[in-house]
Amino acid sequence: AALRTRAEMKGDQYIVNGEKLFITNAAPGGTVAVLCKVDGELRMLVAELHVIEGDRFRTVTYQLKAPRHVTNLCLIFDEFPVPSANLLDAKGRAVAYHGLNHGRVLVATFAAGMLRLMAGMMGPWVNTRETFGAPIGSRELVQRRLGRLAARIVACDALVAWTSQLLDAGYRGELECVTAKVVASEMLKEATLDLLLKTY
Repeated sequence: AALRTRAEMKGDQYIVNGEKLFITNAAPGGTVAVLCKVDGELRMLVAELHVIEGDRFRTVTYQLKAPRHVTNLCLIFDEFPVPSANLLDAKGRAVAYHGLNHGRVLVATFAAGMLRLMAGMMGPWVNTRETFGAPIGSRELVQRRLGRLAARIVACDALVAWTSQLLDAGYRGELECVTAKVVASEMLKEATLDLLLKTY
């Protein structure tokens, strides 16, 4: 409700002013859904970003390590024109939450993929690395770590299947999608520190 980005009707188009922070997969020349205030209400405008940045639209890159492997930018609009036909009929907040829920499922999907990558790295390693004349893969501690990694993969897959089915069936699924994101990302963090790094 404290959103400050605004769009005002001028002629046959909206003029957008404001900043959108931490926008994933946004880039010049792309299409974005911009949540903004139109006549005091939160609404969603579909904007075609200019291919070349200029006075009306530009991006800012964050000097942070976390989003460095994905396109994650700040979008700055200054008198940016958007055709009036690009205003979505639905309430802006509902559209935004719907998109966020899909993104949360993607986080769980990403976690499942990264866990599989870890398993693919650890398998050959534990059969190659030897201590006291035997591969470390023969040790109960390492076998337990591999089992815990496999369990996390199954859990993340289950979270993705559960939340995807809810969204496909038309449910909002906000609590479920938040749960999937939090649990899966925690599993990925714990697997990285407690399973992968300790085994290596």
